[in-house]
Amino acid sequence: MSTETVDLREYVDRRFEDQVTAVQAALVAADKAVSAALIAQEKAVLKKEEEVERWRAAANEWRGAMSDRERDFLGRKEFYSIIGTAVAVISFVTAFYRR
Repeated sequence: MSTETVDLREYVDRRFEDQVTAVQAALVAADKAVSAALIAQEKAVLKKEEEVERWRAAANEWRGAMSDRERDFLGRKEFYSIIGTAVAVISFVTAFYRR
């Protein structure tokens, strides 16, 4: 065992310096942690923005496909016109063969 003696003032000064060093180390670690969290958050935001852009592109593509499909559908007026013509032709043919 050491029989070294230290006066109270020196002991308090050493303890204070140790605490200051510990607080500084904790602040540096906290600063690094905050910086890492901010970088991770920025990466997450960029990734989400890219994902949203891909979703928008897919939604626009789908919307365009639906518009193309709607354009190719037979309209109500065209349908009734075709049905009306078919009924007229069938009526004419039926009347012709009944004579």
